Amino acid sequence: MIEESTLKSNFIGRDGFRWWIGQIAPVAAAPAQAEGKGWGIRYKVRIMGYHPYNTQELPNEDLPWAGVLLPTTAGSGGGCFAKSSRIRQGDVVVGFFLDGDDAQIPMIMGSFGKTQFVPSNTPYENPFAPFTGYTDNIKVAENKSERESTGQSTEDQKQPRNVEGKTVSALNAQNEDSESGKAKEHKASMATGQVITFADTCEDNFITEVTGILGNLIKVIGEATDFLGDVQSAIKQIQVIANQFVGTLFKSLFNELIPLLKQGLDAFYKVVFAKTMAATGGNAIAAHAAGVLAQKTMVGPVGALQEAITCVAGKIINGLGDTIKDLIESTLLEVVNFGICSAEQFVGGFLNDIIDQIDSGLESALGAVGKILGPAFKIQEFLRGSVDVIKSIQDFFDCNQSGKEKCKGVKEWTIGYGPKEKSNVDKMMSNVLENANIAKALSGISTGTSPYTKPECGTPSSCGGPQVSFFGGDGIGGAAKAIMGGVVNNTDGLREISASVAKTGSIIGVEITDPGSGYKYAPPVISFDDPCGLGYGAVGRAIVDFDQDSPTFGQITGVYILSEGENYPVEDDTEGAVVDGTILYPGSGYSPGDTAVDDNGVEYELKINNGKIIEALPINNVRVQNLPNIDIITKTGSGALIKPLIKSFISDQDQDDFISVIDCIT
Repeated sequence: MIEESTLKSNFIGRDGFRWWIGQIAPVAAAPAQAEGKGWGIRYKVRIMGYHPYNTQELPNEDLPWAGVLLPTTAGSGGGCFAKSSRIRQGDVVVGFFLDGDDAQIPMIMGSFGKTQFVPSNTPYENPFAPFTGYTDNIKVAENKSERESTGQSTEDQKQPRNVEGKTVSALNAQNEDSESGKAKEHKASMATGQVITFADTCEDNFITEVTGILGNLIKVIGEATDFLGDVQSAIKQIQVIANQFVGTLFKSLFNELIPLLKQGLDAFYKVVFAKTMAATGGNAIAAHAAGVLAQKTMVGPVGALQEAITCVAGKIINGLGDTIKDLIESTLLEVVNFGICSAEQFVGGFLNDIIDQIDSGLESALGAVGKILGPAFKIQEFLRGSVDVIKSIQDFFDCNQSGKEKCKGVKEWTIGYGPKEKSNVDKMMSNVLENANIAKALSGISTGTSPYTKPECGTPSSCGGPQVSFFGGDGIGGAAKAIMGGVVNNTDGLREISASVAKTGSIIGVEITDPGSGYKYAPPVISFDDPCGLGYGAVGRAIVDFDQDSPTFGQITGVYILSEGENYPVEDDTEGAVVDGTILYPGSGYSPGDTAVDDNGVEYELKINNGKIIEALPINNVRVQNLPNIDIITKTGSGALIKPLIKSFISDQDQDDFISVIDCIT
């Protein structure tokens, strides 16, 4: 038989296909490539059947370079479309030789996944033996499993979850208690769950910013890699925003003193004038001169007071770091669940400290102008007497707003979760003053009193079901209750958080109880929150009637669920049913007679206009326990997307009885 090599065309793709299996060599075999100084996407690879099983005959450094075939979804780099290769040292790969039997130009086509039976964290010893994908430069990350495996077993490493650390801890506690052998859950990012407060030109957001900063600090206590650094960062952040707060107090004080000093000078002049008139037998010229002279004697003390205000303000601002540090230490020692009520106490303690410093710093300067200011004015009483005193930028920016509608919108965002409902700033300001005055009163009874008179206020008394909140948009109002599905009995792991949680589930629908009003062009944002913060992942979108001729114009008519989430406490076992379908995309090319069905067995009647689906109504009344996907049965159409609207299930019998009652009443 003539040797195959004599018939080679030496043209790629025409001389046979030689595939192989090999192992990626340690990165130490190609240090320049590993440090980003190499060329292309390529790896040193030891190929079974071609290369020896030892490094004496063929060192890793002398292995051939293997290029990598990229999927079409990764991009080549052209037009700046590209994705990085994720092949690691120790991976077993499959490929072929571009040069056929010459076997000098290997190309990698894919890799074999590691299972939980492959040893992890094992250093390189011998060729073709399993070893770790971690290197001196790439170590085990905080959000990664130490187990290097991927697959369909519960023991394989899991994809990091985009949830808060406490949720990950609860899930791992469940796994440990159930003795299921499941791999540990990991948090996707240290930033997940952190609250961002946006700049606000409508009202003071000092308290909401403090709430976010301290809440973020509390969340990372158990998972921080640099705890002292995190504390120092929180101090600096609060110090920056506190400058405005302190400046506001001094501005309010200065604005109050100016008219009082002016009135005092006028009164002082009149008193001296009257006394001189009586002493001189009515000499008005002498009386006027005496009055003016008396006023001049107060010029120095008034000027000294003005300088003292500037000096004390500077000292307080320079010392804010120490003030805030002491308060944060109290927070970390006493507060477990940080919330708005905790922030109100924190700011109340901060306010007390600043007011005390202002009072003591200006005591002598105010005493020097006592003749014209009088004993009635007390700094403590003034600064503690009104919410308006501690409101900073709201009044200033209000005069520059052409309409209050410009003040609407999302003001806070939780990374990984979405927007937060805006807090009532005026109410929070009132609570700050109340907390400050209570703490001040208690400090007169005992020394070293903490600003936290209610340190447990942020801890919920019980873990109830999820609350549906509507906020933002251009309207007002709206209320609803969540319809739960996928309900499971509580596992032992949740008992560490709250013994009151008997069942957990997902949010599959929303039933509107108050449609709100005034939503003319922008629908509200929806959030799902339970008191203990156990649930996560639910995402919904509000449907608003924008038809001006409709009787429900500007109202919320429904909510469709994009993601049902999980782990929400269940209080109400009300079952759900699909009552309607909302058309997100009408598609095109659909024909009369096309139908739809979901994976719960609900059938839908489709209304089609010019090839587009404009309506989808359920035909049968079926209980649903999960969020269904709707499949459209068609031979001609494409592109439509329908989402189910789920409300409380009403049996056919109950529905008939309800209709009968309505008929009877009418």
